[in-house]
Amino acid sequence: MLAAYIDRVRDMRAKAGAGLDPKAYKDAMKTLEDEMMNLKNTYERELSRLRLKDVKQKLHFNCKFFFGSIGLSDRFCFAFQ
Repeated sequence: MLAAYIDRVRDMRAKAGAGLDPKAYKDAMKTLEDEMMNLKNTYERELSRLRLKDVKQKLHFNCKFFFGSIGLSDRFCFAFQ
């Protein structure tokens, strides 16, 4: 996805130097900007998902440790899985 974006930017630069129609260039740049924002949003969603997964794993571990240390069942820790 990122490699395709980079290739398109290089292609746009080459066309801009070759006298591309200004409106077509502007439209193409808008398309690239939109694709870049979509890529950024996808990346940020994936980072958020991974961070949440990491937090849940740490909470589950801490819950099991806490309940185990006071001699109680860790059955309440299911919420953090």
